[in-house]
Amino acid sequence: MRVSYTSNVASVPGHSTSFERHLVFVLIAILLLAVVSIAALVVEVHRDGYRQIERRNLVRIF
Repeated sequence: MRVSYTSNVASVPGHSTSFERHLVFVLIAILLLAVVSIAALVVEVHRDGYRQIERRNLVRIF
């Protein structure tokens, strides 16, 4: 009987390695940060009357 050590982890429901969970968490965090940053910039531009945002406002957001 041959044993394969190269199984596809994604094919097993409910089972993932800690690396995959960490990677998914990091990707979700980056995505949320990007969405919040874009939303903050859009709100700032809209509130500013579409004037160019000053650099100190960008620093204040972050």
